[in-house]
Amino acid sequence: QSPHSMLIAFFSKIIIRSKLFLTFHGSDLKRLKKISTVMKILNFYDKIFYVSNQMKPELIRYYSNEKLFYTPSGLDREFFLEPPNVNIKVNQFLAVGNIRWQKDYATMIKAFRIFNQKFKNYKLLIIGNYNYDDLKYKEIINLIKKYRLENFIEFKGSCDRLSVKNEMYRSKALLMSSVSEGMPKVIHEAKCCGLPIISSNVGSCKEIIRIYGYTFPAKDFKLMSILMEKLINNPQNLTGIKDSTKQYSWKVLSNRI
Repeated sequence: QSPHSMLIAFFSKIIIRSKLFLTFHGSDLKRLKKISTVMKILNFYDKIFYVSNQMKPELIRYYSNEKLFYTPSGLDREFFLEPPNVNIKVNQFLAVGNIRWQKDYATMIKAFRIFNQKFKNYKLLIIGNYNYDDLKYKEIINLIKKYRLENFIEFKGSCDRLSVKNEMYRSKALLMSSVSEGMPKVIHEAKCCGLPIISSNVGSCKEIIRIYGYTFPAKDFKLMSILMEKLINNPQNLTGIKDSTKQYSWKVLSNRI
């Protein structure tokens, strides 16, 4: 998943004749497809794995169907199905993901601002790694200050998965505003916790959310805000939400791979 590992992989294939596999996760394909020469060179690999069905039309332009292999994102399903000891819902939206351009938190902040004008008793909790000196983080903080949302939005930084699971069981919905995704496993994890999702329609998000939430066009913060209000006014019927994650368990996917 980086140029460094690709160089080591090429060396291994040439010198010790290793099998060589590559996985596309989302943003990497978005970048590489701009350089058709590099895409063609990747035919050197024995198999090309990809995590989202939405990638295949692009990949089939460069690689044979026999070379391509669909490996969706998996999760530790049993861990997320087990509820915490204290499972009390609070008026909270949850976002999980590092502060980087793919996640487009600016759109989420703008949507939450509109929502907040009607509902002052809700907060937004963001779990994910960030750097105080990073321009993207500073941009988000400035936006929060501009809209005077400092008392309503909390950055919790990096958390272990138990903390993430606990917040999923406490929250009213998972929010995603990404401009680029493959198959985000955080959606699978949220579904295991019975948590509905509001997400931009990128990658496989709509495919895996199905009837357990809403999707909107990337960057459409006005529609995202409308969907947030719609969800809290009309809670989703979540019957079957946990069962819909069975095919993405580590056991199923490891056997497939």
